[in-house]
Amino acid sequence: MRYKLRKDNMNKDIVLATVQSATKGANIKLAWTRVCKVKKTCTDVISKSVKTVGRIGIDYDHQQVVQEKRENGDLPMESQPIWHGKGQWVIFPYLLKHVDTGQEYLRLYHGTGNATPHVKFFRNGIETTYADVENDLLSNEKRGEKDGDCFCCKIEDMTEIAWQVAAPIINREPVREFVSEKESVETVNV
Repeated sequence: MRYKLRKDNMNKDIVLATVQSATKGANIKLAWTRVCKVKKTCTDVISKSVKTVGRIGIDYDHQQVVQEKRENGDLPMESQPIWHGKGQWVIFPYLLKHVDTGQEYLRLYHGTGNATPHVKFFRNGIETTYADVENDLLSNEKRGEKDGDCFCCKIEDMTEIAWQVAAPIINREPVREFVSEKESVETVNV
């Protein structure tokens, strides 16, 4: 049986209204849930849920840490194209779009202070440990969730931002959908 992830994500308009009304650079609550990339031998849906504090609405090139990295040679002196030229700003400095896929992303920055991300893993909608899923994950899934000075999250993966929270899941029971007479897909709540 194949599994399909079901999550209650936020509406794009709510996300954009929230981030555009927030003070630029202020620490805000962020949460997202996404399906992890797994090895071909894994038939389960493994997902990752992250809650953290982050910042939004910052111009990457105007950050002091970025300017210092440019001066000491850790970064090129000129800003490089986003995603090797595949990223396009829709609403600067909040919303990016991948030109090939049309996927929209929220541009985020790590929060100030000692904000530690809270990460949970799920196998077919049931919470589990990292040790339980580690052998099924691709190697690029095993590093930190978001490294670097900034990172992007798919709009569709966002579940909480600032004071806006996605609608709670009412039915925690898996919902079965039949794709064909031979194959059924089970929707898994996260």
